[in-house]
Amino acid sequence: MRHNLTAWLSLLAASTLPARCAEAQVTLRLDPVYRLKAPDAKQRLLTGTEYDFAKLRADLKSVAFLAVCTNIWPAGLVPIFQMEKSNRFELRRQPARGQENSSEPLFFALPPPHDPDATRIAGRWECTGTRASGSREFFGWDLSVESGSIAGRFDQFTDFRFGRIAGGSFRSNQFDLRVEYIMDAYFVKGTLNTGKLTGTWTREDGSENGLWEATRPAVKLPDMNNVAPLYEWRRGDDARWYAIEGQKLDTNWTRATQPLCRVWLESNKQ
Repeated sequence: MRHNLTAWLSLLAASTLPARCAEAQVTLRLDPVYRLKAPDAKQRLLTGTEYDFAKLRADLKSVAFLAVCTNIWPAGLVPIFQMEKSNRFELRRQPARGQENSSEPLFFALPPPHDPDATRIAGRWECTGTRASGSREFFGWDLSVESGSIAGRFDQFTDFRFGRIAGGSFRSNQFDLRVEYIMDAYFVKGTLNTGKLTGTWTREDGSENGLWEATRPAVKLPDMNNVAPLYEWRRGDDARWYAIEGQKLDTNWTRATQPLCRVWLESNKQ
């Protein structure tokens, strides 16, 4: 049986949305992010329970910085993902392509100064889709944006997780997204105005279309005091190291021109 947008939107269990929204109405706290230098010299960053398992290891270093560690995607912050490569760990603002639905951010941080538009889209969006018949369904997006390029996923707590956000862009308040579901694809276009997204959706073959709108649950961000840019450093063997502004590495390392994000210093620990 061919799946269409009607079936796709109908997958959501509506009872999940109030709970998710209520969860977002909190003051976000800062948590420590720990630095682990593994025996093979690969730097890794740990949070929460991961640290509990590793804290007795002799190679565990001190707190690297503070950040927001949560299972929601809060408005005003950008997600940071940790990816394991063959010889290193890397931090990235977006998940690996094709792994959007299975990747969880390691932590959330403030955007770098050179990408101020990032937080206008990044975060959890609660969406309403309207079909031409006038019926409506509800779903959620977790989105990230870097230099105008959108990545993300559908609500992973419902059957919407089988949909895939296959790319998109955000420039000059214009929002474009391509959504894939089984054998179908949809084009989602919209405009951001006073914190709300509104627009149209169209099935790739033109057989269906409608309207949609989305808003983000409000959150209270931590104080912006004692914030520092977090930079990636690279070595000739392609190793990576992450350090806040002011920290120096030896001459074998080269610092990126722009920071990855901005994090909080340990002096903010509550």
